Amino acid sequence: MLRESPADVAERARRGLEAAVEADGLDENVDVAVVATRSVVGGGSFPGFELESAGWRVEGADAERLSAACRASAPPLIGRIEENRFVVDVRTITPGEEREAAAILVEGARTVSPP
Repeated sequence: MLRESPADVAERARRGLEAAVEADGLDENVDVAVVATRSVVGGGSFPGFELESAGWRVEGADAERLSAACRASAPPLIGRIEENRFVVDVRTITPGEEREAAAILVEGARTVSPP
C-alpha cells in the first residue's frame, strides 16, 4: 500500500465510487467526489512522513454523523473530518475492497441528515 502510486489509488477510488453510486444511488443533496489527499504513514521509522494519495470527500452530509455511521458499519469504514467534510483515504483500503467501502460510504451518506 505504501508503494502504490497516487494515480493508481485515485483510479481505485474512482472505480469503487462509480460502482457504488450506480448500484445504490445517492441523495441529490450529497456530493461524493474523488479528491487528492495525503496519507500520514505514522510512527516507527517514519514518524509524520506523508504520501500523496487519493480518496473520497463527502459534502452535503453531517460529517460527524457520517463518520459515526461508517464506523458502526460491518465492516467499519474509518475516515477523518477535514474542514467539516468526511474524507476517506483509499490508500488505506485493501485493493479489491473499494466497491464495498464505497457502498458503506454511500449508504452512510444516505442515512445522515444535512449539516
